[in-house]
Amino acid sequence: MKILNGGRDKWKAEGRPMTREVPKYPKTNYPVPKKRFDKEIRAFFDEALAQSKSGKPLVDVRSPGEYRGEITHMPEYPQEGVLRGGHVPGAKSMPWKTATNDDATFKPASELAKIYFDQCGVSPGQDTIVYCRIGERSSHTWFVLTYLLWDSITSAITMVRGPNGATKSAHRSKKARNGLRSVVSRCPQREVDDASRSQLAPVR
Repeated sequence: MKILNGGRDKWKAEGRPMTREVPKYPKTNYPVPKKRFDKEIRAFFDEALAQSKSGKPLVDVRSPGEYRGEITHMPEYPQEGVLRGGHVPGAKSMPWKTATNDDATFKPASELAKIYFDQCGVSPGQDTIVYCRIGERSSHTWFVLTYLLWDSITSAITMVRGPNGATKSAHRSKKARNGLRSVVSRCPQREVDDASRSQLAPVR
């Protein structure tokens, strides 16, 4: 799989070919794993809570309004909201688009280092959690930290994780690189109980 730097809009702006043809691929079978590795590939509420209490890097990649609790949804999608406003205590606000230029291409590693190392407290050798609402925006930041910043530091970030919201656990896929682990969230898996919620109440 490859990521298009700049996305569909840049592709169109450069006059590249477009088509309405629907591709066809041959049928295939995918093997079903004999064992579930939940503990190895999932991040849970308790981990996010521990990250918050210990003061380790937490990066909220949602919009500033969502971070401050003024709105409970993405500005462009008012129908996709959450029940509670605010952010995880201790989290730094750094919207995911900060990592891109005006044409949606990724900024160079030198600029990304200033954004995440200098402003968000991310540092080599320390676990980092990035989060949004369902994992879509945080996966963009995970990619930036895991693949674009990796070559700009001498010691890799040991782990980048992304819970899908402050009160949900998250499924995550694991990628080994340079002998270290890197993890990204995919989708919510379970709700936490009311007692757990009170420990990680979003602040405004």
